[in-house]
Amino acid sequence: GTALGLYVFKTVDPLLLARVLGIYILLYAFSSLFGPRWFKRELHAPAWMVHPVAVAGAVVATIFGGLAGPIYVTWFDALKLSKRVFRVTVSTTLLALNIVRSVGYFATGVFRTEDMILVAAAFIPVAIGTWVGDRLHDRLDPQSFRRSGGVLLVASGLGLVFIR
Repeated sequence: GTALGLYVFKTVDPLLLARVLGIYILLYAFSSLFGPRWFKRELHAPAWMVHPVAVAGAVVATIFGGLAGPIYVTWFDALKLSKRVFRVTVSTTLLALNIVRSVGYFATGVFRTEDMILVAAAFIPVAIGTWVGDRLHDRLDPQSFRRSGGVLLVASGLGLVFIR
């Protein structure tokens, strides 16, 4: 997925890619928020989807950086993981993806050694966000957690669809 993402990153219009990703996110967000009412049953992801979703997430992450989150969030949400397992699984997946993607960026010259200053500067806001997230996570019941995720996905999708 990362190799394909590097190719697409260099050859396809980024605005078009952002809008396509936004539409995907919106479709999933609405199905997550309203699917059981619309379809009169819970929707579950088939097991065979794991590999295509992983590749799609790697492609999206390589093209858009941190925007792979919604791809993985949609997959893990569809698996109906507990909120604790969900959070740990998403975090670990994104960490592994970031390591692989960073190596690819270095290898293709997109990321340079001097860019490490920005990476180091991100540690303080990340630490604060992690601390706040831990406190919020423990206070949210599973249904509120899923709804919050759905609302964040709608906001993310709208932002991508209407990007200029």
